[in-house]
Amino acid sequence: MEDKVAKALVREVLQGQTPCFAELVKGFESPVYNLALRMTGSPADAADLSQETFVRAWLHLDKYDLERKFFTWLYTLSLNLIRNHLAKTGRAVLSGQPHPDRELVEEARNANPAQSLAAKQDGLKVQDMLQRLPLEQREALLLRFFQDVSFKDMAVILGVTTSAAKMRVRRGLETMRRMGDE
Repeated sequence: MEDKVAKALVREVLQGQTPCFAELVKGFESPVYNLALRMTGSPADAADLSQETFVRAWLHLDKYDLERKFFTWLYTLSLNLIRNHLAKTGRAVLSGQPHPDRELVEEARNANPAQSLAAKQDGLKVQDMLQRLPLEQREALLLRFFQDVSFKDMAVILGVTTSAAKMRVRRGLETMRRMGDE
């Protein structure tokens, strides 16, 4: 969803047009869910965290600064909830069975069987490596490559400088390369 559309919807909600919040949810539910899924590795946790993100957004919408991008505000909120969840459950670095990526499974269905198997195996390998990364590196790689977030927006979401965001991505990629060599 375009930022100016999101901001217009926020203004409407703040002026009492509460049904407009459903449009915000519809516009951001998939990216928020996918971020939570890739961070936690659990579809159930991702669904709960996505729902909690939108509940919190609803409760604190009056604190949103219309000068900022709505997307970065919502992602910051979501990422903080995910971090707290991972810290509480002691799963900052996950191991075990990675979840299949929805998009990967859909692509695999449309390919021939050999391509389907190879794509699924590659996707599961990448997901497993992501889950084993330190939390800061995982966040950065997911935001950059799975959510297509700019370094500038990533810096805002993560609460770091742009150069620190770039460094986290670089270190994450280096760590994944080393894992691939194992």
